[in-house]
Amino acid sequence: MANMTKIDGNAFRQMMAAASSWLAENKEKVDSLNVFPVPDGDTGTNMSLTFQSAVEELTKVGSNKIGDLAQALARGALMGARGNSGVILSQLLRGFAQEADGKDTLDGLGLAKCLSGASKMAYRAVIKPVEGTILTVAREAGEASLRAAREKNDAHFVLKRFIAKANVSLENTPTHLPVLKEAGVVDAGGAGYVTIWEGAMKFIDGDLTSTAIKTDKVTSFAGVLSDEDIEFRYCTEFIIQGKNIPQNDIKDYLLKLGNSLIVVGDEDLVKVHVHTNNPGLALEKAVKYGELAKIKIENMAEQNREAVSSGKAKWNTDTGAVAFKSAQRAEVEQEIGIVSIAAGEGINEIMSSLGANRVVSGGQTMNPSTADILKAVEECPAKSVIILPNNKNIIFTAKQVPSVTKKEVFVVESRSIPQGIKALLSYDLDLSAEENFQNMSTAITEVKTGEVTFAVRDTNMNGIQIAEQDIIGLAEGKIQAVGKEVPTVVKELVSKLVDDKSAVLTLYYGNDIEAEAAEALQNELQESYPDLEVEVYKGSQPLYYYLISVE
Repeated sequence: MANMTKIDGNAFRQMMAAASSWLAENKEKVDSLNVFPVPDGDTGTNMSLTFQSAVEELTKVGSNKIGDLAQALARGALMGARGNSGVILSQLLRGFAQEADGKDTLDGLGLAKCLSGASKMAYRAVIKPVEGTILTVAREAGEASLRAAREKNDAHFVLKRFIAKANVSLENTPTHLPVLKEAGVVDAGGAGYVTIWEGAMKFIDGDLTSTAIKTDKVTSFAGVLSDEDIEFRYCTEFIIQGKNIPQNDIKDYLLKLGNSLIVVGDEDLVKVHVHTNNPGLALEKAVKYGELAKIKIENMAEQNREAVSSGKAKWNTDTGAVAFKSAQRAEVEQEIGIVSIAAGEGINEIMSSLGANRVVSGGQTMNPSTADILKAVEECPAKSVIILPNNKNIIFTAKQVPSVTKKEVFVVESRSIPQGIKALLSYDLDLSAEENFQNMSTAITEVKTGEVTFAVRDTNMNGIQIAEQDIIGLAEGKIQAVGKEVPTVVKELVSKLVDDKSAVLTLYYGNDIEAEAAEALQNELQESYPDLEVEVYKGSQPLYYYLISVE
């Protein structure tokens, strides 16, 4: 297909499936570009999961028109968006779809307009665009594609020039952002975007075969597949909580049972998603490695039949939102509901006890999608819902939810678990949703957050030399303490967080810390800070030994 002057619907489907496969194969490389050496480098994983959701949406489209397929791709990306990078990717695809609207195929100029339009939409979606990021890569490559189209109206030629410029732009991102230069990496989001289009080009050039998406059995009814098209009927999801969980073994086994496999997490907490005809075998294998939680098994064939009869949703191409058709909801039981995002059984219990109606599992390395948060919002028995993201990388995703629900939704920009807990403590049942939103937004500014974790690679940050596996203490997201022992780093970090106005110091210990060790540290801190009220709670959060709150 190297001489492809125009892209038709069939080619577009396979290009996008190949792009998804290539990104999935290279997501760990993208993850490794995280500036901070902490175990939350999930840009590649977030973009891959987002794009997988986008490509899966193509299976629901009977039309082979580029415009219809691009709209489906954008819709799937929005609902599957995870993290800031996933949301920006969804907006890039939305801009692409806007330019492709009404087109049957794309020639070189049409493709260039779509690639350039993708960049413009993404810039509009970001409140404060920062150069040296995925935005710069998309813009400069999009401009190059327009120049190429004027030189030669050939889709293959245009895409080749686009990718060449995108790689140059990516290599230059450290010149825009000193933090990238200091860390010795290029922008992770930009790398993910380049990887997507390189995968598409590899399919055109015959270097990558697309098997991730079927194109010969799509029915003529948009949004519906026949039962025969669903090779693996049960969408199976669960979380494994254990020690030293062998993700590769799980992947190898589950690949034999089905497809659409996603295995993400760390050694102690792994989230699994697989389409299979034997969910029992998947669970039987998983339970060998730890306790299972959040088990969900859905019959996709049954869901498909229900969708045929109900026609629950329609994509609004003007607003980029999903308009739901008279979906029946449970009777409203209260005026305000709260959806909070957290990781760790202890943290979940604390948030539920403080009034959160739904706690969505997620956090570092496990950012929930727009659809995950939307589901929780829809399940809340309330007219108005307040969302607490509790992670800076989830805020952008949470802000997509108001556009895809009829409920009144407010997003408090909580950037950490301590901020989320502080917001819940300020919740007042006698106030309106908007008044609570304002109070919560003010409350989160009154707490300082500390985090203690470990370094995943050698680096130098702010003049501090860090070795892989060093214990790292972050105060308000900035590295302030480095050492070899967790208690030592905690005490140094606390000294940076506490001032003469501080009254309460709270520690939430993670699943790698024993209760006795946490209590011993509490006693030491109480002795060092007799004027403070020092509290310790079991958080059970992964990756972070301690989360620290100072008020």
